[in-house]
Amino acid sequence: MAPDDPWVQTWLAGALLDKGDHDDAIDVSTKSLKLDAKQAFAYFIRGTAFLRKFEYAKAINDLNESEKLHPNDPMLHDNRGLAYQKLGDINKANADFARRDQLRGNTKHEALERVNQAEKQYKDAYAQVEFYDKQNDFLRKLRPPQFVPVPPVLLQRRAVAWNALQEAIRMHKHMP
Repeated sequence: MAPDDPWVQTWLAGALLDKGDHDDAIDVSTKSLKLDAKQAFAYFIRGTAFLRKFEYAKAINDLNESEKLHPNDPMLHDNRGLAYQKLGDINKANADFARRDQLRGNTKHEALERVNQAEKQYKDAYAQVEFYDKQNDFLRKLRPPQFVPVPPVLLQRRAVAWNALQEAIRMHKHMP
């Protein structure tokens, strides 16, 4: 593949976006679109880069172009919904979020199931931390200098599980 191949440019733009080089991702995806303007992914990448640069109107324009070429991309609707939300157009944001959920197959029942799964994971992580706390209490009674600290990975797992549970609850509440 030659450097003037639009797909090479698009994938490079995607890598730059993942790396956090938003300006370069915009430049390279623009070059790719000049080579072939019928690339939904190039518009998506550029729109996402604009979104991350807080240029919401430009993000919406590119994501609209991406939708014309590939309307059933849930991430497109998620990103455009975020841009609309930041611009204060809550109705369009909610419409995009609803379309995203529809494309992902999300329903109120599935959202509740995710809440239940997240709650179980949190309870498991909490129980592991509790085990270490009880072990420390027991060891302190036997020999006061003994102390078994809770492994940081368990504390982190508990925090991640808590955040996932909060997000699942939030998504369930906002599910139409």
